[in-house]
Amino acid sequence: MSLIGGVTGKASAEERRHLLDRLDPLLLSRDSAFEDESHTDGGAHGLPASCLGRLLANEAEPAERWRRSWELLVEQRRRAQHWRQTQDGDALAPSLFHLAAGTVGIDWLLAESNHGANADKAKGLWRELFEGARDCWLTMPTRPLGEDVARYVGRLFARHPRVFGDDAGERNAYEPDLKNTSGDYGDLLARDLEHLGGDDLTVAVCCLNARHNGASPVLIDKVLKRNSGHLDAVLRQFERWQQLERRVRRKPEIVEALNELRAEIARSASLPG
Repeated sequence: MSLIGGVTGKASAEERRHLLDRLDPLLLSRDSAFEDESHTDGGAHGLPASCLGRLLANEAEPAERWRRSWELLVEQRRRAQHWRQTQDGDALAPSLFHLAAGTVGIDWLLAESNHGANADKAKGLWRELFEGARDCWLTMPTRPLGEDVARYVGRLFARHPRVFGDDAGERNAYEPDLKNTSGDYGDLLARDLEHLGGDDLTVAVCCLNARHNGASPVLIDKVLKRNSGHLDAVLRQFERWQQLERRVRRKPEIVEALNELRAEIARSASLPG
């Protein structure tokens, strides 16, 4: 069975599983194709990460299947983590590809035609990717490898509102303590953002990604004020440091977006209740 047949639905579940299982030896072999960034562009359907993401979405337990492959790559990530000694920063490429495939898997699960039926799978897969990407990001050198992983953390928060927000269906075992209300969703978004620690740039990007993909200004305002304004303090720290940052390291587009976000929040607060 060809890969095209597998992703277009012209394959049995067993044949699709066989195609997905062929990924693990390729990841472990560190095929040079994984170093081609265009192959991890989840927004371009038909590219390798998109094809494998759809196969992953068709699995009965996509989160478990994704984790199984991710765990095989721990030694590669360790080599990348210590790249100054190993001179092997490219060892991270298969893990980045696998993060891309998992992210596209979430997108397939969120597709309008099957979102309701696959809502729980999307939540579980998001959690696995977040835990894997976050742990990897925390242990990688900041530049350039840590920044590569941080991009995937940001892409996950772009999907957070649709995966966990009010239109994501009933809560399940992944979030058993939350009810299906905007207040509870705000608490969840805040908790997940807080798991990023004090990395002000990453928190800013993830917060903006959530806003641009469905989280309302009112909800973001509640998120920033939660826990005595912890996240708001992180964002303001980012804005202060940007004034002192070297020009080559400045992120004016993010500062501008944060200013727009605060203006949106102010306008929402001024509206009659």
